[in-house]
Amino acid sequence: MKIDYEPDGAVLYNFLMSRARVNVIQGPWGSGKSHCCCIKLILNAAQIQKPGPDGVRRRRTYVVRNTYDDLIRTTLKTWERVFPENEFGTIKRSRPLEHRIVKPGLDWEVVFLALDDENDRKKLLSAEISDIWFNEGREILRDIVDDADGRLGRYPAKKDGGCTVPMMILDTNAPSEAHWIAIMSGQAPMPDGITEDERRRLTKPDSWKFFMQPPAMFEVRDSQGNVGSYVPNPRAENIKWLPDGYYENLVGGKSLSWIRVNVLNKPGQLSAGKPVFPEYRDEVHAAKSVLEPVPGIAIMVGLDFGRSPAAVFGQHVFGRWLILSELIANDMGARAFSRLLKTHLASTFPGHKFAIFGDPAGEHLAEADDISPFLMVRAEGLMILPAPTNDVSVRINAVKEALSQMADGKPRILVSQSCTMLKAALGGGYRYRRLHVSGERYSDTPEKDRFSHIADALQYLMIGGGEGRSLLNRGVKPPKVRQAPPPPSVFKRRSWPVRKARG
Repeated sequence: MKIDYEPDGAVLYNFLMSRARVNVIQGPWGSGKSHCCCIKLILNAAQIQKPGPDGVRRRRTYVVRNTYDDLIRTTLKTWERVFPENEFGTIKRSRPLEHRIVKPGLDWEVVFLALDDENDRKKLLSAEISDIWFNEGREILRDIVDDADGRLGRYPAKKDGGCTVPMMILDTNAPSEAHWIAIMSGQAPMPDGITEDERRRLTKPDSWKFFMQPPAMFEVRDSQGNVGSYVPNPRAENIKWLPDGYYENLVGGKSLSWIRVNVLNKPGQLSAGKPVFPEYRDEVHAAKSVLEPVPGIAIMVGLDFGRSPAAVFGQHVFGRWLILSELIANDMGARAFSRLLKTHLASTFPGHKFAIFGDPAGEHLAEADDISPFLMVRAEGLMILPAPTNDVSVRINAVKEALSQMADGKPRILVSQSCTMLKAALGGGYRYRRLHVSGERYSDTPEKDRFSHIADALQYLMIGGGEGRSLLNRGVKPPKVRQAPPPPSVFKRRSWPVRKARG
């Protein structure tokens, strides 16, 4: 058995040779990732795996894709090009798909699964395997990866010689900045406000290795910093196996965000629906560094409640919004998040006055204990006011207007590099869901998911800070919103009126 393969690039070669337990390779379209994964798997089976007592190397590999359609259209097509059936045996097409490759001294079982099928997911979580390949890893939930890790090295059994170098491999295009791959690989900072358990899950273990391929092209910017064109990167990988002018033709007619992710190999957001804020441009509205607060100007905070609360911190400086920081939590109540908010204000913005605006629904008392989220915030010594409106169309249009405007030749909204989840939301994560009907039709309101909370917090910040006044009451001047004076210290408790309990 002979397979001719030559990795065109140092990253591909190092990925191929790595014997780490988990190997992740990220690169542009056409960079040879999937092909290299196939070769890596047969090296595991035919060379690295030690023969059993009968002299036969036995290996069981699972190849996984997020949907059955993608598995058939892309993953299996790549597999067939590397392992044609006339040389390596017939692929069983009934689900689950299987390819049994039997050669002298080799018995290799390859099973293809899709995660959109519940039966396939159950098979994966109960399998005894040698190695696993997650094709297009950015589409795979971290929980699935964790569960699959526990199935590695279970075949062949110890009595039959055991598994030599069990392995998980993932190939992917660039994920969003809020994705676990971006954070674990160091492409995005660790989020604030997460639990210690979540922090552990986003910290790279010693048994993991990430391989980042070079961008296929470089941006060429004009004197104002706008992208004007692209030039090929001479260090791009797999070029010798691609058609002439492949990337030059690929970037034609594509959005900057699409090119950033699929050609430049940089984290970004590609929306499956319709972005709420198509006005947002990462190269215009995202700062190149972490923004520092301007001394002497109050910090404004937008706060969204719920079990996944979020806060956005910013300053209104000479007509511009500087978005400085974000705070996000999962499965956390208003009381615990208020304490987290208080600590963040004190540690990140010491000495600054501040004003907090929240979802007006936060004033409502909970039926169970007659305590509202606003009262919980105030109990921590933080003054909070309801935003002027909860009308989603007014809130969204207030942000859209600011994104579309300039002040003294600069964008009216500039988002700090540290606000990874907010940038991902603005870049398309916050979206209208596409309806399953004929034609291009979308839901009337944005989809409620992990991006909606931080996007709502930004809207409460800006509408509370005075944006969108012309939208309120269709041009009628709204009542003046009183900006609450902050307490002398965010650590000093103050007495607040408590409503009398019902009954």
